Amino acid sequence: MDIGNHPTREQLIEAAQSGSDTLAPHLAQCEDCRLLFSLLTRFQVAGEVELPSAPAAWINRAAAIVEGATAGSKLRRLVGKLTFDSWSAMPALQVRGTATDERRLRVEAESILLDLRAEHQPNGWQFIARVVGDVSDSRSWKLHAAGQTVYPDERGYFIWNDQKPPQTIVLETGSLQIEVEQLSWTRHTT
Repeated sequence: MDIGNHPTREQLIEAAQSGSDTLAPHLAQCEDCRLLFSLLTRFQVAGEVELPSAPAAWINRAAAIVEGATAGSKLRRLVGKLTFDSWSAMPALQVRGTATDERRLRVEAESILLDLRAEHQPNGWQFIARVVGDVSDSRSWKLHAAGQTVYPDERGYFIWNDQKPPQTIVLETGSLQIEVEQLSWTRHTT
């Protein structure tokens, strides 16, 4: 077979499956066919691809996750308690240089903490939050606020913008939901 006469796809598949040398002279000279032959030999994608079954333990675990997600009665709901609010802190306890249009909140539910920073800007509000405490992976959470669903970035931070601050924040992961209700965004001065 000379260099100008390329083998067909079927010939390449057959040679890759059988290990035949019939195409060796052409493959020695043709880089494109050599690459295709190499891929077909290495990855065995010729013909039917046989996929192994997943282990039974994986299948059972996936079924349990789906079952837990669809069974509303198994969802544990907690009410988050506001344990720190920079707007209600005494001036001596506030951080120097804290902007008046910035608010920091800490919400606790059992051993889970939500740290939230809100900053009022000319075009609306910017929020940054993070779940800390007794959590295995903060990136598995999602946060619902003012009709938005926010997912954490690769470092575990929830970042979003809105025209108005949320009255309710809901954190959710798997079978746990934490709700923070009746957030007031009216600043009380003393």
